[in-house]
Amino acid sequence: MAMELWVLSNRSLNSMAEWQSAIDTAGFPLTLSDETPIERVSGFLPARLRGQQTGFECSQWPTEEFIQGLPMIDLGQKWKYALALRWRADFNELRAAWIAGSAYAQATDGIVFDGQEGKIRDGAEAQKTARQEYDAPDPNVRSAVENTKMNDEGDNGESTGDARLTISVRVF
Repeated sequence: MAMELWVLSNRSLNSMAEWQSAIDTAGFPLTLSDETPIERVSGFLPARLRGQQTGFECSQWPTEEFIQGLPMIDLGQKWKYALALRWRADFNELRAAWIAGSAYAQATDGIVFDGQEGKIRDGAEAQKTARQEYDAPDPNVRSAVENTKMNDEGDNGESTGDARLTISVRVF
């Protein structure tokens, strides 16, 4: 299942270098591929996050078509450009899309529409969300720790002292 967010703006960035500069200014370790000129980006956009290969789908979208698909949502104004960012169930793709989308919105004075939450964020709010996503542990690590804690509890909920936990951490 693909998830997506949309960046709506009245100005577009002129190059991948300009987009990368916006990401760098926000302080995230995400590097977008610059092999495809920004005006021809359509499909998977490779990137590196914390040195690890990742990416997300990215394409310009007809703004009117996008807006007509959301008749119940007040986008605040009529927007000239719509940039779609999609990812599958991969947390680094999610992080990369949020970082890239929030930086694009901040650099163009645009907004980010989160289709899953139905929420609109300005660039600054979107960057806070990107930072939360970036800083969050992967859910599979969290559930492993919670599962170990549950296995260490006796019938009364107190620690039995029997749990042994080995954690391997991958640094990205």
